Amino acid sequence: MTQATYYTRYPRRPSILQKRWEAASLILGALALVTSWLVLGIAFGVAAIAAGVAARSHATPGARKTPTAAISIALGVASILIGVGIVAATL
Repeated sequence: MTQATYYTRYPRRPSILQKRWEAASLILGALALVTSWLVLGIAFGVAAIAAGVAARSHATPGARKTPTAAISIALGVASILIGVGIVAATL
């Protein structure tokens, strides 16, 4: 009978880099959504998507999955779509 190791029995903690990228991406995503009616919101949306992808790439294998990066990517995409829609409507 084999005994499960510590790493397979308990999930690992997210790394410090992952937590920092997730916080930055969530802040950028919220900022992008607030400023989505400006052209600046599109730039914040692109930055939120890039930071969310960076947070997902810094994820520790076997760590708990937090939805923060996915939420910030969704906020970035939504703000880009709103911004492009507003810019297209004004032209």
